[in-house]
Amino acid sequence: MAAHAAQLRYPHSRVLLARTKLAYVHLRNLISDAKRDRTARVAGYVAIWLPEEFILLFLQDGEVVNAVSSTPRGTEPTAISASLGRIPPEPEFGEIAFYEAPPEQLVCMYHTLVVPAEPWPADFLAGDPKVLFPHLRDTKFTGVTEVVNRDTVNYLVMHEGLIEHSYFVDDSGAGRTEQIGRIFGPLSPRPRARVRGWTGPLTMPVQAPAALVTAYRELVDKLYLELGSYGVPVPSAVGERTSMMVGKPRFRCRLQSPPEEAEAARRRTEGR
Repeated sequence: MAAHAAQLRYPHSRVLLARTKLAYVHLRNLISDAKRDRTARVAGYVAIWLPEEFILLFLQDGEVVNAVSSTPRGTEPTAISASLGRIPPEPEFGEIAFYEAPPEQLVCMYHTLVVPAEPWPADFLAGDPKVLFPHLRDTKFTGVTEVVNRDTVNYLVMHEGLIEHSYFVDDSGAGRTEQIGRIFGPLSPRPRARVRGWTGPLTMPVQAPAALVTAYRELVDKLYLELGSYGVPVPSAVGERTSMMVGKPRFRCRLQSPPEEAEAARRRTEGR
């Protein structure tokens, strides 16, 4: 059984906030500081451990651009505003950490967390580097290979079967060959490393900022109230459903449609 995302450690270049109790940290201030302070406008991720959920917030230039939620049922992308809303203002339990990481690694993390891995050939020992790397070279594999050993997640970014970049959890500064040998562990009939692969291109969509989503949600609520004042019947369920859907990534490009529909409805009413 694969380890839960919350039980794993991911690569990073700097520890900006070591893992500590969530009650000691004001999350929104932490995110706001990342946008205000030029030296804090880094790429990285915020990891939040809640009693029943693990949340990852991905940042680019100090701005939260996407989020992932992991529970025992699975891992899926989630709206930034929804992720922030699930964190209680005065949490008694939970922990948080903030790590700097290269943008390419963030894309690897997001993609491998939310996109199913591609299957290896039948009876293929992916955990054996003497079997894995010749196969990757022969197939000119281009994408990312994830190597999970114990509680560490490591990434090998490949181009036509050759390693272009590597991201290791415990980067000792040793040569790449030595690092790879360490993450795979000693050779044995049953390799300990769990290896999965994804062919490119890898993606991490950029969501609308949480503040913008909140502004649109408030706008939608006001529009439905305004329609009601004109005598246009709007079922409450429609307004609630529209407000709830604003901010979900797949609706990002449709945020302008409710105002347009409201204006058309107002004109029809005035023309009666």
